[in-house]
Amino acid sequence: MASKDPFSLNLDCIHCGLCLSHCPTYQLLGSETDSPRGRIYLMKAARQGRIELDDKAVSHLDGCLACRACESACPSGVRYEWMLAQTRSRIRQQDPGHWLLRAAMRQLLPFPRRVRALARLTRIYQRLGLQSLLRRSGLLGALSRGLAEAEGKLPALPRPRRLRQLYPAYGERKFRVGFLTGCVMPVLFPQTHAASIEVLRRSGCEVAVPARQSCCGALHWHDGRSNQAKQLARQLCRSFEGQGLDAVVVNSAGCGAAMKDYGHWLQDDPDQRHQAQAFSRKVEDLCEFLVRINPPWQLAPLQIRLAYDDACHLLHGQNISSQPRRLLKRIPGLELLNLPNSDRCCGAAGIYNLLQPALSNQLTDWKCKEILSCSPERVATANPGCMMQIRAGLRSTGISLPVQHPVEILHESLERASAADLKTK
Repeated sequence: MASKDPFSLNLDCIHCGLCLSHCPTYQLLGSETDSPRGRIYLMKAARQGRIELDDKAVSHLDGCLACRACESACPSGVRYEWMLAQTRSRIRQQDPGHWLLRAAMRQLLPFPRRVRALARLTRIYQRLGLQSLLRRSGLLGALSRGLAEAEGKLPALPRPRRLRQLYPAYGERKFRVGFLTGCVMPVLFPQTHAASIEVLRRSGCEVAVPARQSCCGALHWHDGRSNQAKQLARQLCRSFEGQGLDAVVVNSAGCGAAMKDYGHWLQDDPDQRHQAQAFSRKVEDLCEFLVRINPPWQLAPLQIRLAYDDACHLLHGQNISSQPRRLLKRIPGLELLNLPNSDRCCGAAGIYNLLQPALSNQLTDWKCKEILSCSPERVATANPGCMMQIRAGLRSTGISLPVQHPVEILHESLERASAADLKTK
C-alpha cells in the first residue's frame, strides 16, 4: 500500500496560530516565516511549485529546531515533523550540505568502530592538553564557528566500558529486553549505559545487547538524509531480530522517537514494512518501561535539589512527561523542583547547535537562567545532546552543576540501598 502524503495526514493545518507561543524560534525572532504556521505555508508553496526552495526559503526552514512543540500544541493533530523531513529531503537533493557533515553522516556515525577510534584520539587530545591550547588559540573559531561551538560543548571523554552481549537479571527473570547502544552514547556517556543496564537487571530484566547494532538514523532523518536514515533503520531492525524480546529499551529521547517512527519511515518498503512496524511497537523509553513494570525497589535517600528538564523528543516526540518525574519522586529525600518552561527546547536539537549556533546559544541562555532561578544542586534530562548542551551552557555562566540522566540518579539510590543492606547483614 502506498504511503499517505504527509501534507494531508490527519487534519490539515487550519492556521489557528495556537502553535506560535510554543515555538522557540518564533519566541526568539517574532517572525511569521519562522513559526510552524509560516513554515507550513512555505513548504506547501514549494511543493505546489508556487515558490522555489531558494536560499531565503531554506534559511527559514533550516531555522526550525524540529523540537515538535508545535505538534503538542496543535488541536488538529498535524504531523509537522513529517512535512519538514520530506521538505528537507528535497533540500538535500539540491544541496548535500557541508563536506564535513556529509563525511560524519556517511563515514562515521554508522560505524561503531570508527566512532570508538575517534573517541580514543579525542581522549589523547584532551589528556595532552591540546584541547585547552586549541581553545585559547581561537583557531577553530577562525576556521568555522560551528566547529568551534561543537568542540566547546565536547565533554571530557570518560574511559570506555565494553558492553557484553547478555546481562542476566538479578534474581528471578521477569522480562527479556533489548538495549540500544546507539552511536555516540557509548563514548560520551558510558556511565549512563552502565546505570541503565544495572537498573534494568535490578528490575528483573535479562538485558540483550546485540553486537551488530549501529546508529538509529535519527540525525540523518532530521537533516533530510532520508535514504540513509531508512537504510540504518533496516539494519537496526535486523540486529534485534530473533531475540525473543519483550521490549527494546532506549535511554536516548531522540533515538527512541525515531525508532518508534520506523513503521512510518519504511511503510513503502514491501519487504520490511511489517518488520519495522512490529519493531516500533516494542520500542520503549527507559523511563516509560520502568514505570510500566513498576519494580519493587528499595531506594536509599538522596538529599538533593533536582531540576528536571523535558527533552523535546521525549515530551513532544513520545508524549512522555510524567514517567521520569514519577521515578525520581520515588527516591526518599529528593526534592524535585518546578523548572520554568521545562517544555521548551534547550537549543541542542540534534545537530542544530552546530548548524545554527547563534539561535541555539540564545535558547541555551534562556534555559540556563531558568535552571539557575531554581537553585538546584543537579540537573536531569533524558537525552545526550541536551545533557551536553545544558552542561556547556551552565559552564559558560561560571557555574558547573552535574547534569545527569534520570537513570543515573536512580542507580545511585539503588546502589546506596544495596550497600546499606550489606552492612546490616
